[in-house]
Amino acid sequence: MKRPLPILLASLLLLTLLAVLLLARRTAPHAAEINVRDFGAIGDGAADDSAALNKAVAALVAAPKPAVLRFEAGRTYRVATGTGYVIPIQNQEGIRIEGAGATLLLGAERRGVALRGCRDVVVQGLRVDYDPLPFAEALVTGVDQASRTLVARVDPGFAMPPPGGPTKAGGEQAYFAMLWNPGAHALLSTHYYVADLQPVPNEPRSVIVTADENFMEWNFIQPGTTRITLPVRGIAHRHGAGEVIALDGNRDVLLEDVEIWSAPWFACGVQHNEGTVTLRRVHVRPRPGTTRITSSWRDGLHVKGNRARLLFEDCILEGMNDDAFNIATMLSSATVVEGPRVRVQQNFPLCYVRWRAGDTLAAYGKQTGELLEHARVLAVEEEARSNPDYAPAVKLTLDRAVPGLAQGDQVWAVEAANPDTTLRRCTIRMSCRLQSRVTLEHCDVIGLLWFYGEQIEGPLPSGSVVRNSRLRLGRGNPEIVVGCQGRLSNFPGPVAPGGTPPLADLLFEDNEIDGRFDLRHARNVRLLNNRFAPDRGRLTIGDCREVLLEGNRLGKEALPATRIQIEDRATRDSLTVQ
Repeated sequence: MKRPLPILLASLLLLTLLAVLLLARRTAPHAAEINVRDFGAIGDGAADDSAALNKAVAALVAAPKPAVLRFEAGRTYRVATGTGYVIPIQNQEGIRIEGAGATLLLGAERRGVALRGCRDVVVQGLRVDYDPLPFAEALVTGVDQASRTLVARVDPGFAMPPPGGPTKAGGEQAYFAMLWNPGAHALLSTHYYVADLQPVPNEPRSVIVTADENFMEWNFIQPGTTRITLPVRGIAHRHGAGEVIALDGNRDVLLEDVEIWSAPWFACGVQHNEGTVTLRRVHVRPRPGTTRITSSWRDGLHVKGNRARLLFEDCILEGMNDDAFNIATMLSSATVVEGPRVRVQQNFPLCYVRWRAGDTLAAYGKQTGELLEHARVLAVEEEARSNPDYAPAVKLTLDRAVPGLAQGDQVWAVEAANPDTTLRRCTIRMSCRLQSRVTLEHCDVIGLLWFYGEQIEGPLPSGSVVRNSRLRLGRGNPEIVVGCQGRLSNFPGPVAPGGTPPLADLLFEDNEIDGRFDLRHARNVRLLNNRFAPDRGRLTIGDCREVLLEGNRLGKEALPATRIQIEDRATRDSLTVQ
């Protein structure tokens, strides 16, 4: 029986299409596979794999894309020699780094991974540690305030820190030890600024640590209880080499299942990125199974000037000697205002956040402490830099003059202030500086959550949301667990009282709050169905407008008026309690 011609043609067309698809699958480029063992990497934790990893990374960069760099599961790759990043990737697209649980064991001059100007990059399953460590853990055994010294006994398993003080001429940035005491929920810490460190005669495991004039918290020290993390001279605070992991100027990046167990400076820097940047199960914490207290000498996650959608999910941050999260952009001062033409200069010269045509300029009035009207940036002209690493002065042409904008006012680009940042299911055991808009969901925090802005970092975290989270007292403030401050701190010049508070549109909902909630200079703030701890839960409100308190409780009862302190009449007149 003959088939109708249309059916035969359809069958032939289908067979031809299938053949084309099969041929395309066979001839399509597969991801280039770069395995570090093929370049001589041993991964036994003893041999120096520096040269082998250099060759493997060079092959990755040169390979057709997409490409993947593979480590062998569970191995430890010692990178003792050389300087800079083990995996520096710049201006690449379609790269995947599969750590498979391998550890990079770094020397003092090395850092882990740097992604700069890349697109569509994934880093998974890497762990980073240091040998020698940038710190030593010790127990304080004695203190003498008159001589500004303490004596500490270094724990077994830690190398004795070399004697001396700051290694840079004129002093080293933030050269400090960290003091640790037991707290209600976690260890509490404070900085002990070091002028000198010397061995104790005839006591081979003990040192005398002299404080410089900046340290005043002698009452914090309890010999036999207080522990101290001592900096290793020449390793800790080596800020010139950069973060252990640096994500700078990329589009679409995923970090997943990454551990940083010790860092001489910031553990991870996230700045100037676009698209979507996700950090999932990125843990900055002391190495599990050790007696370490410290993980990172400065911030855990330092997040600055991003235009990307940022998601931090299921991350653990513990043991930082500074903040767990610092989320902000850099502020600039208006130096010349001539109608719609404005010259601006970033207040802190490093980590330059570049302006773009089409950006929205926002401004904070120096004299009034209020936000000014927005304007659109039409053109950007960068002046010559005195130092290539520093921020230049910038001439902006706006679509109109900003009413009230004057010399000294603070300005920033709205789009470069991390406009969409979410922390979800994160475990945080240190204070956080939250200076641009964030959403915290289902987080467990022990430490001060500080919503504010300052002259260097800002702008202000209007629009922030904290819901379904556990917020408990920890490092940062002995009484305050949540602090909201709507005036730029450390700001030169007077700030007029009253006016319209610049920090706005905050929501705190369904949280457990153990400590004082301090709310100042804010408007349109809602506290809904939060549960304050019976012993320490309380609320202080000052210079605020349009605050709604609804369904908040102290233990099993409604939050009583005796636990709510209103500091001015204007705040009271605009307060609603339901």
